[in-house]
Amino acid sequence: MNKVLFAFLSILFCLNLNASAYCKHLLTANRDALKDTSLAKNFLIEASKLGNSGQHQLALFKLDTAELFLGEVLSYFDSLLYAKICQVKGDTYTRIQNLGEAMMLQEKALKIRTHISRPIKRDIAESWYSISNIYLQSRKIDEAKNSFNKAINYYYESDELDSVKIANCWLGLGRVLRQQDSFYTAKVHFKKGSEFLNAKNSNAHWSRVSLNFSYAECCIFSGDMLLADTLLMEAQLILSKFEERQWILEAQIFSCKALLESQRCNYDLAIKYSLEGLNIYKTLIPPNSPLMVPFYVSLGALYFIKDDSPKAKEYLEKGIELSGNSTQPNDLIAKAQCTINLAGLFAERQEHEKAIAAIQQALTYLSTLNMLNTN
Repeated sequence: MNKVLFAFLSILFCLNLNASAYCKHLLTANRDALKDTSLAKNFLIEASKLGNSGQHQLALFKLDTAELFLGEVLSYFDSLLYAKICQVKGDTYTRIQNLGEAMMLQEKALKIRTHISRPIKRDIAESWYSISNIYLQSRKIDEAKNSFNKAINYYYESDELDSVKIANCWLGLGRVLRQQDSFYTAKVHFKKGSEFLNAKNSNAHWSRVSLNFSYAECCIFSGDMLLADTLLMEAQLILSKFEERQWILEAQIFSCKALLESQRCNYDLAIKYSLEGLNIYKTLIPPNSPLMVPFYVSLGALYFIKDDSPKAKEYLEKGIELSGNSTQPNDLIAKAQCTINLAGLFAERQEHEKAIAAIQQALTYLSTLNMLNTN
């Protein structure tokens, strides 16, 4: 029966019907009849891989299916599995910037892991790490620092030291400092994270590419272009060894290479890399996803520098459109960047009223951001 049910749900998903909602309906209607923890674990593993490769909607569908086959939580091990499903689902929502849903799921996972009869410190550390990433996306700097430090402490107290997980925490702390423009201190944290990564551990490859990407970005802003180049080349070499292409990581590398070339004033090459990154994202996520906004911001600015006003205006307006009415900090920053560049375009055309209006709008976005940071 389980195989028949999943085949039916798979068909629904392929037909772009609401398989996820139907899955949730079955979850409440047939919890006891469908219970199969082995299948639940398999769907959880598949979902984790899909999330890492950028297939977020399919990952959420697999997680709903995992929850369906887990059924009612009856034992200690059921609780551990349910907490893991909540955590991975929360991580997926973090990636698609649904931070409210993500935090609710991560807090649920943390509560289960903390109050279970035999708490596992490594699992608690994973929850704090996931929560840290939500704070990082929300630009809640102090909360992110505090959560990453909690995660590191729990990892150190675990029965088995996991150097890859600790490295990821140092990577997270470096990203927090990067948001504060503390590039040199961030580089120290990235270097420390790099030291924790064991090159012989195959599980470390994904983490090393992520770390190199963020490390290289800091090097660019602090003027260390040679090290940035080296880190990006190493990341690309590691990516070439993956059995399956890691599209999201490839797009991030292109984004960073575009930044590097723009700092060197190689604008044509920077545009080329930005377009390659954007095209990868277009194959992975819905066309109107705000996840593509950074690429539109970058391309708009580059075309503005190149004096290609029509293309600059096209990409900048698209960046603002995709950000929508979002008050997420990253979206507010993106809208402010786009609007300021549009103001520059209007000023060049002697359209002073439009330029002033654009500057005022950019200041509104930054004021909203400042209020969020104050709160």
